[in-house]
Amino acid sequence: MLSGRHLATARSIVEVAAEAMAEALRGAIAALPEEEKGKRLIASPGAVEEKIRAALGRIQSGPSQPATRPSGLTLVDVVKALVEANPQMHFSVGEIARVARMTPNHFSMLFHRVAGRPFRDFLVETRLDLARELLQDLTLSILEVSLQAGFKDAGYFTKVFHKRMGQAPGEWRRSVPVKAIRQARKKHAVAV
Repeated sequence: MLSGRHLATARSIVEVAAEAMAEALRGAIAALPEEEKGKRLIASPGAVEEKIRAALGRIQSGPSQPATRPSGLTLVDVVKALVEANPQMHFSVGEIARVARMTPNHFSMLFHRVAGRPFRDFLVETRLDLARELLQDLTLSILEVSLQAGFKDAGYFTKVFHKRMGQAPGEWRRSVPVKAIRQARKKHAVAV
């Protein structure tokens, strides 16, 4: 039985996989000749289950080589989509690997081979992208930005931001053109 945090991660992975499978199915239907679109595509509930299991098998197996990726969705694609959609969530290699039923080392090697960089680098870059967007909103403090972007504390966020961007978050914020800040304010005002 999964605990609360692990269950939330597993549900998120399943939701992203389901969305991706639905998108792939819509694409397959759109590619059918017009006379075939109205016909029943799957004969029985057993066939549906078989197709879902096959798709999930492709998701878990991942490609053998990055250059020859299969047209189906891979576990790495699902994880990347989940992180990009929710960078503020708590992610760990161990947790993702457990949900995917593989060892953390195997998941790390698979992610690196498919994505071309370690999972941790991808996660930090995704969070920094969100942080740069949030920093343009002057109503948010550096602490609020760091927490909303998924960093545990402002000190660690500042250290990582400075290492990757060459300046502290506050300095970077001050260097952003006023036009971008005004646009962020308008965007925030419309959202409220």
